[in-house]
Amino acid sequence: MALIDDLLGLGFDITQAQNLADQIQTFGTEAQTKAEEIGTQAYESMQFKPFTVTSGVGGVTTTADGSTAMQLTPEQQALRNTLFGGSHATVSLLCNLCINRIVRRSSLSSERLRTTKERLL
Repeated sequence: MALIDDLLGLGFDITQAQNLADQIQTFGTEAQTKAEEIGTQAYESMQFKPFTVTSGVGGVTTTADGSTAMQLTPEQQALRNTLFGGSHATVSLLCNLCINRIVRRSSLSSERLRTTKERLL
């Protein structure tokens, strides 16, 4: 009888071990599925989404490729144009003053003066 009891006990242990192995396999399959879902969700959440930032002086917009574009309000654009126009006029005035000073110092001929002005401007 001891042999039969041992064999029955061994059979029971094998059945338990098989059930445990099946549970572990099921757990592993479920864990893999959940990990894939988390990875997919993380990938989708991390994708760059274009956006726009606006303020009283204009705005900045990004695009899907990551580049940016700035827009100024009409008032800021007018101020920009005025400042750039003023700086151009100032630089031209300074160039003319420098040329006139050079002419006075070196007594350049009118032909050389015209050539020098064209080169500097």
